[in-house]
Amino acid sequence: MASNVVLAKKALRKDITKILLGMSDEQRIAQSKIVFEKILKHDRFINSNRVSIFLSIDNEVNTIPILEAMFKMSKTCFVPTYDKIMKMVQLHSMQDYASLPVTKWNIKQPNDDGRNEALETGGLDLLIVPGVAFNKRCQRLGHGGGFYDRYIRQCRTISPKAYTIAVCFKEQIVDEIPTNDHDEVVDEIVFADDVKH
Repeated sequence: MASNVVLAKKALRKDITKILLGMSDEQRIAQSKIVFEKILKHDRFINSNRVSIFLSIDNEVNTIPILEAMFKMSKTCFVPTYDKIMKMVQLHSMQDYASLPVTKWNIKQPNDDGRNEALETGGLDLLIVPGVAFNKRCQRLGHGGGFYDRYIRQCRTISPKAYTIAVCFKEQIVDEIPTNDHDEVVDEIVFADDVKH
């Protein structure tokens, strides 16, 4: 049974990756703009002080405008750093963001030396999370490392009121997500469901 889920996850990741690679820059920009506007008006975003956000790559919703808005709104901002586990470490400004080193996967990532870690310094109010695919029951398919599932589980223990919002393109919404017991469900998904192509 477990191996069937693993195979189904792998097949869905492959299918969605192919769809995302087929999207035009115009489609990505248009949908990212709608997602940005929805997040900016979202009560949970407006009322959260301590927020974590992933630093997007090309085939993801562009989160950098959200990051800029967070600094303009004086929110305390945390971004992921990965080693054997994922931590959310504090980012201080857009200048700080610009100076971050890039990993071999072409993702900007801080080292956590001397940076505040979210769960050790007061927890989080809101997590804005990525994923490969989602369904309307808020189930999530990640990239396969389990980093976000483990972090969300840990965060919900330390910050029980923390809210999770996944952001994605409408092409990433599917009917069914293959899941295991360790897969965490997000609280809400924000995507550009009303975009016209």
